[in-house]
Amino acid sequence: MQRQERAPIRLLKERFLMLRVFPLSLLLFSFCLGGVSFASSSVQEVRGDFKATTNQAKLVKALAKALDPESMTVTFVDGPKENGDISGLYLDIVGPSAGTDYRLDRFSLSGALVRLTPPSQWDAGDLKTFRPSKWEGLFNAELLLKESTAREALALFSRTQGDEQWRNLSLDFRPGKILLEGTYRVNGGMRAAFKITTGLELRGGRQIWLANPEVQINNDEQTQAIRSKIQEINPPADFDKLGIPLVLRTIKITDRELRIATGKPPRPLDGDTWKYVR
Repeated sequence: MQRQERAPIRLLKERFLMLRVFPLSLLLFSFCLGGVSFASSSVQEVRGDFKATTNQAKLVKALAKALDPESMTVTFVDGPKENGDISGLYLDIVGPSAGTDYRLDRFSLSGALVRLTPPSQWDAGDLKTFRPSKWEGLFNAELLLKESTAREALALFSRTQGDEQWRNLSLDFRPGKILLEGTYRVNGGMRAAFKITTGLELRGGRQIWLANPEVQINNDEQTQAIRSKIQEINPPADFDKLGIPLVLRTIKITDRELRIATGKPPRPLDGDTWKYVR
């Protein structure tokens, strides 16, 4: 029975790897914020491995290379200046994967009074060169993960890591909850059915915790027996470790999508805009 208790916990940890993509994505996004100002607002359209000859172009290219999005819009307002200051910033990223096998459907961010390292220190091949010793700025952000995208990630896991141990895996978004079901192999061939139901909650504006998880194995309630193991998973995502002044206020699960956001939604800005397509 101990193995049966550990197996669903292992799968729960692996499934919430996609949540760990959120802080990684935010970190990569923040590495690459910046550009130079023109005398008036402009719109530049680029595609694929485009040639970058300006600071803004180099940053957009580095962002595209790091995140591999389907498309994105990046707007710079008054900056960056010689000290790295940017008055305003807006990002709208569609389909980023942040160098992982998983992807988000959309990530949007707007920032004000942002400070990066001076452009003279930037290296388009090294994202760390854009990162200051201490983040400064006011940020609003929103992340969107659709149920269909989460199911694609689960199918990828089954093909690449599940082998014959995990079968018949299914994932459903319910209002306020995530439901994961399937079977797993134990003890040299025996198969057991499992069902994991959990909500998500924000703590301190920086951490995402599993909320009131319930676990069944072969239709037998196992929540109390493995509750301490579930606590070892929490929090599956911790934005506080990034040191970015970003405070999350809402997390909402519907039957179609998972949405995490700050108190105010990101808003497009008027400025020098780059539109990128893969």
